[in-house]
Amino acid sequence: MIMLFHPSYPKSLNLAMMATSFLVHIITTYNKNMPLCTAQLLPDDPTHEDFYCGWDWEEANAKCEFSCPSGLDSHCPPLPNGRKRRCIAAAGCFARYRKVYWTGVFSLSFDREQHLTNAAATATPQTAVGDQNLDEAGPPPIGLMLMTAEVKKSFESYFRGYLFEAFDKEMDISTVSVQDQEYDKICVAAAIGRGNNDPTSTSLDMVIRFAGAYIPKETYFTDDQFGEEIMNSVNENSQSFAITIKSSSSFFDAMTGASAIEEEDVVEPPTSSPSDPPTRGSYQSLDIRI
Repeated sequence: MIMLFHPSYPKSLNLAMMATSFLVHIITTYNKNMPLCTAQLLPDDPTHEDFYCGWDWEEANAKCEFSCPSGLDSHCPPLPNGRKRRCIAAAGCFARYRKVYWTGVFSLSFDREQHLTNAAATATPQTAVGDQNLDEAGPPPIGLMLMTAEVKKSFESYFRGYLFEAFDKEMDISTVSVQDQEYDKICVAAAIGRGNNDPTSTSLDMVIRFAGAYIPKETYFTDDQFGEEIMNSVNENSQSFAITIKSSSSFFDAMTGASAIEEEDVVEPPTSSPSDPPTRGSYQSLDIRI
């Protein structure tokens, strides 16, 4: 450190120059130990989404491979040579994420008699619409039961984990949300090609919304491609999917398989309710001929 001092300067000026020189020395020394960082988070960005593991900032930014939202170095895997990675803040990965969205219809097949037994203890009456009655008290009537809020939450969590593995851990599945659930919907059966004549089986049909985020490397996903991969992961691996979902709750113990289709492929049957009579707006005129 270079100290500036001159006997002809006033004492107060010499002291100010010495303090400034000392401060510059401290800042320079501190910055030498800090990794070079040029990426910054915007004020509204969730900071925990830009914590990534790396030996230094450059490695974390280049690979964006292992996230560490906890901010702890202990949550980072070591390098192949055994050296420890650190959890790097503001790694510059968050801004590179692309988000994709998709909504699909999923049909879970069950052995009917066994499912009645498994679901009776904790389930909700089928008369519930969507989720409005998921937590209402009172004994459910005899019949097929819908998922409770607790079972639904567990199902969504396990489904997220299943898809994370299905996408080779390169897609963060941020949302799996069940929007509606109903047994043996005729329109879903028609779209999937499922017969409803087997009294020994039943199907729980659900509308589920998905959201994902990924950093483009060699593959880019559109919303449609995102949905296609989700459907393939279920339709082509029905038994594997069933095993995963069975682990989430005893509600699914009697599950035998699953199918997935686009929401647009399901055509709701026409309603039998009478339509409102047509009305004449102010812009219309009534022609009377005599």
